[in-house]
Amino acid sequence: MPNFKLFDGAMQNDPVVRDKALPDARGADIDLGCVPGIEDLLRVPAPPTVGVVAIPRDTKQELRVPIARAEAIMEEQLKILSEWADTNSNFAEKDRFRYWVLKVPALVSTVSVSALEAFGYGQAVIVSGVLAAFCVGIDAAFPGGQLHNIHKRATNEIRRLQQDVLTKWRQAQLGPAEELVSATHAILKDIQENRAKIDTYVTEAEASLGKADSTQAASTRTHP
Repeated sequence: MPNFKLFDGAMQNDPVVRDKALPDARGADIDLGCVPGIEDLLRVPAPPTVGVVAIPRDTKQELRVPIARAEAIMEEQLKILSEWADTNSNFAEKDRFRYWVLKVPALVSTVSVSALEAFGYGQAVIVSGVLAAFCVGIDAAFPGGQLHNIHKRATNEIRRLQQDVLTKWRQAQLGPAEELVSATHAILKDIQENRAKIDTYVTEAEASLGKADSTQAASTRTHP
């Protein structure tokens, strides 16, 4: 390999030094393969590829919209279950009030008749007797409050379903984001099945009570 000598700008102006340094490289066959890094310098870069550039997929960005929809759906379902439970709870309270609203006056009037008679309140005895007979007759002809246990049971089961749905949803949120949408489908299916079961026995109880009331009313009209 020829001996290449390095010299600065000041030495280039010196003809003696220049003439001494240059003959070493003149007329010599330079082996470029021996120069370190020459392959990288001589390598021709590949032309740029023309076409569609592949953009890396952002999985989180793709899942952001379905996850937001799933959260909105679950909030809506929990709100519906809460309103349904409140409705049945109100019905249960009304049934309880309707059950006792006529029985309590009838009981009080019946018990007070003997006491009023003992103290000589004849008119009060008559009023109490009429009130007791009126309450007993109305309650027997139009019984109310018989669906209290049904509505109370429905309220408890809906509250339990609401808590189960919330627990399953929290568990799904702690899992992989890719499985959140499928978990939402499973929760919605469970809600639908339980709602159908609750609605079935409440509807059947209301229908059977209505049928019994209709039969009793028809019997009263036929046999006064």
